[in-house]
Amino acid sequence: MKIYKLVILLLFGLLLLSEECKDNKIVSADFAPNPASDQIVLTLTLSEDLLLNIDIYDVNGMPVLQPIQQKQCQTGENRIEIQTNTLNPGVYFCRIQGELSQKTEKFVIVR
Repeated sequence: MKIYKLVILLLFGLLLLSEECKDNKIVSADFAPNPASDQIVLTLTLSEDLLLNIDIYDVNGMPVLQPIQQKQCQTGENRIEIQTNTLNPGVYFCRIQGELSQKTEKFVIVR
């Protein structure tokens, strides 16, 4: 009986997650080049206009860079250049936030 309840809870959670993803206005987010050195280009595809914040975190979850705050981006493809020359080599996470939308992507800095 416990396994049955667990399966039902997992299925319900997956259903909620799929509904949340369906409403996400950030369709895709890709970095190039990745790994990068002094600059990285974030290509965002949006399903509608969004006011975005972009924050960069290190692997410990500490914020290290806020390249974009309250930038209006248009439906479709948007290219954002981010200067990474102040970052130490390593793995970083980029959190892209808009109204009721969020996406996190990983990138690497090498020198």
